[in-house]
Amino acid sequence: MAKKAAVSAAKREHGLLLAGWLVLIIVSTLASGALYLFEAKALAAQIDVPVALMYLYGVVSLVSALLVFYIFSWKKIAFYGYVVMVFVIFALNVIVARLGLLAISGFIGLIITYLLLRPKWKLLE
Repeated sequence: MAKKAAVSAAKREHGLLLAGWLVLIIVSTLASGALYLFEAKALAAQIDVPVALMYLYGVVSLVSALLVFYIFSWKKIAFYGYVVMVFVIFALNVIVARLGLLAISGFIGLIITYLLLRPKWKLLE
């Protein structure tokens, strides 16, 4: 029984690329979330949107970071939640009229995450 658990744990290694990518996402979303929350008034004034929208960006960023942490912990439901957050951020970007590369950048990150996670999809709980 212990041997089976050891083999299972060995199979659950993230690999350097996936681990690095997930850590990058966590750090960047935490940083952007903190920026949106602590500098909401200045950011809102710069792009002429309500301050509440900046707070919403901050909360969504922090939730995204939490979901990526759970992906790192092999939770499949977290990946689906992350997909939802990418669509929410896209909708917010459309509301703010950030069309173009910035609006779709979340989808690029989602695709990269999926492609890195796909070989290990069976390991997600």
